Formats: sequence, structure tokens, C-alpha cells
Amino acid sequence: MSLAVVLAQVVRARGDRAEAARLYRLAAEAGEAAASNDLGVMAAEDGDLTAAEAHYRRAVDAGVGPATHNLAVLVWERGDPEQAESLFRRAADAGSALSMNELGVLLSDRGAHDEAEVQFRRAAGLDNPQAANNLGRLIEERAPQEAEQLYRTALRHHSAEARYNLAELLARQGRHPESEKLHRQGAAAGDPLAMNCLGLLHAGRGDYAGAARWYERAIAGGNINSLYNFGLVRGKQGRAAEEELYRRAIEAGQPNALNALAVVLDERGAKEEAERLYRDAITAGITDGLCNLAMLLQEDGRIDEATRFYRRAVEAGDAKAMNNLGLLSFDQGDPDAAETLFRSGLAAGNESAAVNLLLLLTGRLNPDTPE
Repeated sequence: MSLAVVLAQVVRARGDRAEAARLYRLAAEAGEAAASNDLGVMAAEDGDLTAAEAHYRRAVDAGVGPATHNLAVLVWERGDPEQAESLFRRAADAGSALSMNELGVLLSDRGAHDEAEVQFRRAAGLDNPQAANNLGRLIEERAPQEAEQLYRTALRHHSAEARYNLAELLARQGRHPESEKLHRQGAAAGDPLAMNCLGLLHAGRGDYAGAARWYERAIAGGNINSLYNFGLVRGKQGRAAEEELYRRAIEAGQPNALNALAVVLDERGAKEEAERLYRDAITAGITDGLCNLAMLLQEDGRIDEATRFYRRAVEAGDAKAMNNLGLLSFDQGDPDAAETLFRSGLAAGNESAAVNLLLLLTGRLNPDTPE
């Protein structure tokens, strides 16, 4: 390593980026190829991806291993996964655990899970904590015990993501005290995901004030799901602030808030905006909006359209929609269809469907408004 590179590292650490870049350029011009990689890193940090790519390619051509990985990341983020995969493979074959892990992520994203597992295992074997965490996520469903050990391995390297994944795995296994302990450790370390989970825990216990405190901290940390969850808590507390929170969540891109705000507006009588939000929620994939929109349409007398949305909700497994469409079918003179729907609703756990099925079978059913 030349004196120019050593000095560049020192002044860069002190925050003098212009001088560091000048020294790296001197080193690169003097034939020190690794300095071109450093220039690429600095250019990327400054947002000049064209210059970064040029520097990386010069370093790659000169055989600088880290530059191959850095170039792969750049072209992947630019939207060229095929070139990125080729570069990641090249760097991985040269022994880069970072590239093995990123190659695993790329392969997993496109559904090549078996090959992704191979790459994650290679990287995890080289003590890469990200790979251990990613491997855990990949195999968790079929091998929860191994996934747990992988998360714990990554956690020993202070992986916040592994701590969160381990806590959630333990919660799904009913090991709630240890799960909560991990989330509290995460929250203490500033993890907004953990704060949101603690909010959910407190809300589940009926401690809405405690939940609100955690949601407020998570929101301050940038967790958009907490905006939606905080809105739910405010609604349970009878606080008007829920509407503002749902609107903020929508602006931040939280799709469940579309349906939640629509429900608030629907109950308040703002039907036109509620309908628009239900439709937006459905477009965003929120299936709860199907039944809610159908109820609004039925109330407005648009029976044919309401029926279509009820059917879509039934296909999505909505037990409430099964009951409501059963009532609608009975009202339209089709008791057989009503019975089928009530039985489906009963099997899905809807109490109203159970009651209506009994009334239908005993000849005492009178159609009513949806529940």
C-alpha cells in the first residue's frame, strides 16, 4: 500500500473527502489499482454512479477482488440482475463471502431457492452473519431448529435483523418470554421493528397506553406499520386521532390503513370517500376491503355490484362475506345458495353464519342487513 493511499485513508476518516479523492487519484495514476476501487466507493457515496462504475471497472480489469463485488452491487441496484449475477459469481468463486451472500439473495428473489441455499451456506461457513440470517429465513419453515441456531449465530455478530427474526420465530413457537426479551433488547438498541412488536404485545394484553408509547417510539424511528397500529389503538381508546394516523400511514405507503380509514369514514357517513378508499385498498391487495365495499354498496342499493364483491370476498376466505352473501341470497329467493354459504361461514368460524343457518333450517330466517 502506497503512502498516498495511507494518507488518503487518514484524511478521509477525518472527513476531508476532496483531499482523500485527490490522493486516491494520485495512487491510481501511479498504478495502484486498489485506489480505483476506493475512488469508486467514494463516487457511489456521493451519488455519482457513472463515475463509480468507471472506477470499479478499471479496478476489476486490474484484478482487484472487492471491486468486482462493488460493481455487482452497483449494476444490480441499477436494474441489471443478469450482469450482477455474473459478477457476484466471479467474486464468490474468488472467495468473497459478501458476494456469496448477495448471490444467494439474488437467486432467492428469483425463486432459485436450492441454489440460494448453497450460496448462503458457503458464506455462513465463512462467518458471514448476513448469510446466516438469510439462510435461517430461507429454511425456517422446514427446519426451525436449524434456523434458530443460525439466527443465534448471526446475533453473536450483533445482527439486529437476526435478533428480530429469532424473536418472531420464538413467538410463533409460543416461547413468548424470551421473544419479548429479545424485542426489548432490540428496542433498547433503537430498532423500530422491535418497538412496533412491543406495541403489538401490549395491545394484545389490553394495555393500550403502553402500546401507544411503543408505537410513538417506532413511528419516530420511521416504522410505517406503527402508524397503522397506533391508529387501531387510538380507535379502541375512542380517540379521534386515529383518522390522522391512518392518513399519515397511507401517505407513507401502508396499504392496510386504506381500509382502516375507510371504515372510520364509512361509520361517520362519509360514504363517497370511504368507497374510494375501499377500492384503493382492494387494488393494493387488502382483501378485507372486499366485504366492506360490498356492505357499503348493498346499503346504497347497488345490489349487483355488491354481490360481485361479496363473491370475491368469499373466494378470498372472508367468513363475514359468506354470512352476508348468504343473507343476500336468501333475500333474493335462493335458500339453497344461502345454506351453502352459511355452512361455509360456520366452518370458517363466523358465529352469525351459525345462527342464520339454524334459523334457515328451522324456517325462522328473516333477511336483515349485513352484520
